[in-house]
Amino acid sequence: MRDDRTLVTDIIEQCNWIEDHICYYGEDMETFKNNRRYQDNVILSLERFGEAVNNLSVGLTLKHPEIDWSGIVGLRIMIAHHYWKLDLNQIWLTAAEEIPLFKKQFKAILEELNANANGNI
Repeated sequence: MRDDRTLVTDIIEQCNWIEDHICYYGEDMETFKNNRRYQDNVILSLERFGEAVNNLSVGLTLKHPEIDWSGIVGLRIMIAHHYWKLDLNQIWLTAAEEIPLFKKQFKAILEELNANANGNI
């Protein structure tokens, strides 16, 4: 089983990938909605993001109630099992507006985990 530090690093990496896709393909919803490759790249990264979140320890998630854990995992379930029901508007808003916020939160969590591992807290 992978540890929380590895999983949080993976989460941040998926955030970076999503941001990279937005920079590469375009920063507007219409471009996203009209480009299947763009959609697939972002959706795959969101699914991986959700899978990593789903595998975090209960202890870590309980320490951070400010994060919508069930919403993240719920999106992953929707992508993996009900992909035909995806709302591209909502996917876009998640990628463009929520992912940068999540990235900041997970960077702070990683700093906390690294400090704990180094005995600084």
